[in-house]
Amino acid sequence: MNTTSFTSINLKTLSLYLLVLILAHGADPELAKNQALAASGDAQAQLYVGVAYMTGDGIPLDYVKARQVLSLAAAQGNAKARNDLGVLYKNGMGVKPDPVEAVKWFRLAADQGLDGAQFNLAAMYLDGTGVAKDIPTAVGWYQKAAEQGLRKAQLKLGTLYFLGDAGVAKDPVQAAKWLTSAAQQGDPTAQNMLGSLYETGSGVPQDPAQAFAWFNKAAQQGDPKAEGNVGRLYYSGIGVKQDLLKACQWIILASEQGDVVATHFLSAFTDDQLEQGRKLADQFKSRQSR
Repeated sequence: MNTTSFTSINLKTLSLYLLVLILAHGADPELAKNQALAASGDAQAQLYVGVAYMTGDGIPLDYVKARQVLSLAAAQGNAKARNDLGVLYKNGMGVKPDPVEAVKWFRLAADQGLDGAQFNLAAMYLDGTGVAKDIPTAVGWYQKAAEQGLRKAQLKLGTLYFLGDAGVAKDPVQAAKWLTSAAQQGDPTAQNMLGSLYETGSGVPQDPAQAFAWFNKAAQQGDPKAEGNVGRLYYSGIGVKQDLLKACQWIILASEQGDVVATHFLSAFTDDQLEQGRKLADQFKSRQSR
């Protein structure tokens, strides 16, 4: 038998031994299997175990062990492990915070096409953390992640263009493009912002009915600003048939979540409308809690 074959057999034997040992102590079978495979050098299993230590899923939370195991997978080129290592170094989880080291691991994973790493690397460039601040590079990495369908990257890009924030020029057309992508994936913040664009005709044709539709989608998910917007449109009858009781319902819901504008708006309703509006709001919350 050659040395390679002998080593392979020994690793398999060790893995089986570890699996039996771990199961004997009552560990989760899937975790136990991956721990055994990780000990034999399987990168995907090392990622599984590292994430388990990182999240405390089926095993005691231990960031130091998470970093140790994830480092093994990262050394083998596992993109997700590299990204998770970056998260540990960025946040100082089980290790002293090291933004430069975080950028290193985010970049390696981002270059492999991992959307989450591209998003994380973009944030480092946007803030100038661990790397020189570079807005165009940040936007470029956000766009790479957004083009892969990462909802939070689409929302971030859309928000930057919507607000003209952080050194990014305001661009309603680009804002509408990326907010639509995030909104279609169900993001309530994007849905509310997209509603605002349709209401004002910024970056998209002005369309009050579309504005109401997007506000309503976000409001149904409990977004307080969207709840206020739905209430406002029901009150004015713009984009939807006027309904003062529904207007009151949504203004109450927004106010209960701390929306200051909605709280001031409550004075526009009569005592009877407020009483009935509260009943409708309570009924909505009851349905949502089921």
